[in-house]
Amino acid sequence: MVFRFSGPGNTGRGYTVIEIDIPEDVLEQLIAARQAIRSAIANVPFRAQQYWFDLGAFEMLNARATLRPYAGQEPSHG
Repeated sequence: MVFRFSGPGNTGRGYTVIEIDIPEDVLEQLIAARQAIRSAIANVPFRAQQYWFDLGAFEMLNARATLRPYAGQEPSHG
């Protein structure tokens, strides 16, 4: 499962977009442990979800997920 996360950059510099490829079972474990929260994104003309990760989740994310800068294209899984 691939997600794209954006975080605020410095004032006037826009946002940083990071792509994370995480096994769905790992994400569900983090949600069950309350180290991740999934919620709908409000006030957009499409259906989408957002995730919040507790600092305690990053040990598992660093061990089980692939994080990389977003390159503007879909990842290849071939």
